Amino acid sequence: MTLGAPRQRLLAHLAMLAFSALIAGSFTTGALAVPYIHPVPLNAVRFLLAAILMGAVAFGAARNRFALPPAPWRYGIMGALMAVYFTVGLDALAARSLYVDRLEHTRTMRQVAHHIEEFRDNLTATRTPRTFPH
Repeated sequence: MTLGAPRQRLLAHLAMLAFSALIAGSFTTGALAVPYIHPVPLNAVRFLLAAILMGAVAFGAARNRFALPPAPWRYGIMGALMAVYFTVGLDALAARSLYVDRLEHTRTMRQVAHHIEEFRDNLTATRTPRTFPH
């Protein structure tokens, strides 16, 4: 074990804490932004910020000069396809949710959970239950 190992472990733990804080903060920030911004541009901004941040970290950590990879157009196509996939997927998921109208005026997670639970309690069985073969 080298002398730098405890420092590296500390930096690794701090990086994980920062990552967790960013993920947790994104939910709060998203919840605050949703009443003012449609989900499609909000997702576009999220992807753009993530790309800029990841690029800065990648080139900052490597300490190399910026050089384009071979055939850089592939990354643009892949990024565009991923953005379309996530945007369309989230809109479709929100459209399929049958209780969204009940959540419009909720403020806390407790209210959201209450309305979802109430919705589930009032559902009638739409298919016959089947046992899973083992």
